Amino acid sequence: MGWDPTIVPIEESKPRRFKILVDGKSYTTLEIIDSRGADRLLGRGVRVFKVEDEKKNICVLKDLWLDRDRKSERQIHSEILNDIERIFSKEDRDRAANLLMTPLHDWRVTINDKPDETKSCTLLDNKVNLKVKPVRVCKPSIADERWNGETFATGYETESDGIPIEMHNREPDMICRRYHYRVVFKEFATPMYKERNLSDVCRIMA
Repeated sequence: MGWDPTIVPIEESKPRRFKILVDGKSYTTLEIIDSRGADRLLGRGVRVFKVEDEKKNICVLKDLWLDRDRKSERQIHSEILNDIERIFSKEDRDRAANLLMTPLHDWRVTINDKPDETKSCTLLDNKVNLKVKPVRVCKPSIADERWNGETFATGYETESDGIPIEMHNREPDMICRRYHYRVVFKEFATPMYKERNLSDVCRIMA
């Protein structure tokens, strides 16, 4: 993990900027919109960047790891619009398209002509040893009592912040395989937590 030749740092840029490849197209990061999900031990590793393309058009790039049986965001977007047109009309489809974010490009990341995914690339097709001894990774908490100490120990007050600590005796199909995916959207905005205008915040939440 951490090795990705499709992301190249721009030397001597402050703050640090990167060139990110999306299916042959290069995008330069301007700022990080959100990366909180990437800090978790388990998850999709989502990072969202405000970027500019080679023609200086500003857009949004989302980099994440999707479950291998999950459709891409562009596929879902297309199916939503196709269903609206099939059930209602093309005019309704066009109206809905104006209310949704517009995917410009997407890519299942490949490295050396191979798909960047957790089994063949990260694990190099090696099998995961599921007969491991469970390890406690943090101090007991309220969540330990809630789960009876069987599966989760979080060290936090809420269940949603927990991470699994036992993998022994799990079936192989319970291991989540993921593939590396990027999608670029036309629309961009300021994250609500960065918005400093109170009237705009109230309007968003209304």
